[in-house]
Amino acid sequence: MITRKELKLKAKDQLKGNWTLSVIIFLLYSAICSLTGYPGETGTIITVNILALILIGSLEVGMSRYVLKLTEYKLDLKIRDLFSGFDVFG
Repeated sequence: MITRKELKLKAKDQLKGNWTLSVIIFLLYSAICSLTGYPGETGTIITVNILALILIGSLEVGMSRYVLKLTEYKLDLKIRDLFSGFDVFG
């Protein structure tokens, strides 16, 4: 079984050199998701919710792809990885 210390060291190793980009991507993801929570007018709530679902779903796929690339030690990490989910839903 992996100890907490080993897990922490591995996580730090994976983030080495990618801290800034990871923080920026997480903050951008959080900001966009927060903005889609705006309820809008009463008649447009359903439309807004459907659009928010597509937007957040695409961002979730992009965030998952970014994290997978990060854990696989890939060197070509970019902010556009966050938006790579739009090729699935777009």
